[in-house]
Amino acid sequence: MTGFRSFFVRNRIARILCLAGMGWLLASCSGAPGPAPDVSPASGPKTMAGQQQTARFAGDVSDGYVETLPALPKEGYFLKALAPDVYFFSTGHYNTMFIVAERGVILVDPIRGAGGLIRKAIASVTPLPVRFMIYTSAGLDRIGDARLFTEGAQIVAHESAQALLSRYQDANRPIPTMAFRQNYTLTYGGKSIELIYPGPGHGAGNTMLYLKQEKVLMLVGTGGPRSLPGTRFESVDLFGQVLGLQQASKLDFNAWLAGRGPRPGTPAELKMLLQYYYDSRKADEMAMKRVRFQEAAGGTSSRDPLYIVQRYHEAVARECFNLLRPAWKPRMMGFEAFALSHCSAWTDFHLTQKPPQ
Repeated sequence: MTGFRSFFVRNRIARILCLAGMGWLLASCSGAPGPAPDVSPASGPKTMAGQQQTARFAGDVSDGYVETLPALPKEGYFLKALAPDVYFFSTGHYNTMFIVAERGVILVDPIRGAGGLIRKAIASVTPLPVRFMIYTSAGLDRIGDARLFTEGAQIVAHESAQALLSRYQDANRPIPTMAFRQNYTLTYGGKSIELIYPGPGHGAGNTMLYLKQEKVLMLVGTGGPRSLPGTRFESVDLFGQVLGLQQASKLDFNAWLAGRGPRPGTPAELKMLLQYYYDSRKADEMAMKRVRFQEAAGGTSSRDPLYIVQRYHEAVARECFNLLRPAWKPRMMGFEAFALSHCSAWTDFHLTQKPPQ
């Protein structure tokens, strides 16, 4: 094991030194980098940058773009018709949707901890039972209350999600009864839903939903309307994450459900998010050219080669973060929380992969 570790360390340091000395031959991103278009959703979110706060914790940073969260209605959830028979449901944090068909309801992602509220929301618009459930992934947070809707319902998901749930054997997340490999169109009761699998991104089996006639899109786990994705893009496959956003941006839709937040997004907001992926990649490429390994690794008495390499990675991520801040902190929520980790994710990617075009 010691020999393998030594080989790994020598190999990684040699690769970094070689790349640092020879320069980075990296593909350019699609579209020119720079500020994304300013988007002001019709719902009227407020920018609170620079607003004085009465108390701060040590180490706090100023907020950039912020949307004030609306107060939950007395029902405990938000419910909005996105199109005839298509309903947006949100707890304020997580969101999903359901579709009322002629003989029953098609429910997407029965959110963990919100099953009772989802039942109330459905009952408020129709007496029909749930006949289909669609999983956009196998994630516990997304489908943790599925057990509450299984009676008389078929469950549809990508085969990767089905395989994971077969492994977990979790009673709260019943195994899908119908699985598809690439794309599948669910037609039921006069409604048609395209299930699109762009490949791994947020997780295995991550599926995009598109209602062409109603012009509604659901793509979760990539970030949201005017909000950045979580740590390291919340992705198991960063290449696939970008491909999914690219594919989604070409569809004709009016409303976009991102899986989190109290409101749906717009096509312009999805394109803004995709531009952030492009710009963060480009900033990391530039940071790798600017930051010299010897300088970043200097100033420490440590002789641990892994610690020294990590200092270099951290210096690259910080330079990338600083390059992104002027354009993106005023435009997207979560910049101070997550952008540094996004830069780290791109550094790891660039050491081994070729970026998507």
